[in-house]
Amino acid sequence: MKKRKISFFRRLYYDIINLLFPIVCAGCGRKLFFRHEVLCITCEHALPKTNYHRMPWNPIEKKLVGRCEIHRASALYFSEKNAIVRSLLYSLKYKRNEILGRHLGLLFARELKESIFAQYDLIIPVPLHPSKQRMRGFNQCQPFAEGLSEGLGIEINNYSVYRKIANPSQTHLNRADRWDNVAGIFDVRENQNFRDRKILLIDDVITTGSTLEACAEAIHQCKPKEISILTIAVASS
Repeated sequence: MKKRKISFFRRLYYDIINLLFPIVCAGCGRKLFFRHEVLCITCEHALPKTNYHRMPWNPIEKKLVGRCEIHRASALYFSEKNAIVRSLLYSLKYKRNEILGRHLGLLFARELKESIFAQYDLIIPVPLHPSKQRMRGFNQCQPFAEGLSEGLGIEINNYSVYRKIANPSQTHLNRADRWDNVAGIFDVRENQNFRDRKILLIDDVITTGSTLEACAEAIHQCKPKEISILTIAVASS
């Protein structure tokens, strides 16, 4: 009886809050029910999974081959021409929807539990330059990394790698210019943190892979055992 009362009052409290401040799906904007705090069932089921973590030599890995020493790479969703995924990325990055980022990390962790990606030692979110992080208020990769960390039981290191150059946005640059734009922008402090360890490098989206490669190159100077890449989404380059 006591549990029923607690459940009733919890639901009543939620209904009042939701009436005053409606919680909506980050994908479609529709009002959410009590048990769906981030995405509605329709949107979550409609998200286009890549399943690349099950595919050695997948298209992301082929894109990176010969350019950097990446062991494996995967993304949770395809973003090209998918309105829901684009809406999620926008909500995370520009509306500071940290709950969404953490939720996506937990979803991906659920997919990765039985894969080699669950056998790593450290998660590293690609860092922002301090000036951009101050302007945005947070690093959009951090909550995603936290969800992965919780779901996989892997420690996060978000302080050893830093962005030493505030390079311009990559958005409107072509492939060649993107590589030039990120050359030498990352560095590492406390190098011993990475020696002989297996590293998961985390970002929100991979397009050409230039930013991730530049970050991986800085980490490789510390002699890790291997580096693999995970992102929320993969876009065409």
